[in-house]
Amino acid sequence: MDLQEAVRGSVNGERPAQRELFCLCRATVWRLVWRILGPVRKEQVDDVVQDALLQLYRTIGQFRWESSFDTWLYRIVARTCMDALRRKYRKVERAVDRSGDVDSMADPQGRPDILAEQSEVSEAVRSALGSIGDERRAVFVLVDMEGKSLEEAAGILGRPVGTVKSRLFRARSDLARILGPVLNEHMDNG
Repeated sequence: MDLQEAVRGSVNGERPAQRELFCLCRATVWRLVWRILGPVRKEQVDDVVQDALLQLYRTIGQFRWESSFDTWLYRIVARTCMDALRRKYRKVERAVDRSGDVDSMADPQGRPDILAEQSEVSEAVRSALGSIGDERRAVFVLVDMEGKSLEEAAGILGRPVGTVKSRLFRARSDLARILGPVLNEHMDNG
């Protein structure tokens, strides 16, 4: 069963189609959650993925083909991530008030020195993404990492295109400032 058939069957309430849809979407949802949340534990990513898939299950009957399924799914995932980030910050704020692994993206058969360098750069990028604001990170992930257009990202995030452009510019500027020294060091050594 392909994605379109799974979506169509899921919209009609067919359980086998829903199971297939979740299998087809899980990796995409996991990757997007991992990128938007920034530096968090795998268990936290899994929890948000579960929340996003539960939201997909609850709302799939409302999908009307007015946008692509991918855009609709990304909107669910982005909103679920933003909700999780808001909950995280509320917990931190309450704690302050009271008190006054991821699978490697590298080629496992590559050279160890190159794999180590890729791992260092990958960790630096992940750390830098975690240090920029949530909305900027979400825009950067959608446009520069997931390949969405500015219009698609605006629709997913429920923001005007001009706001998305501005946040993307700021995210890129922040990342260039943060990662510049790290990338220059790796280029000088390579």
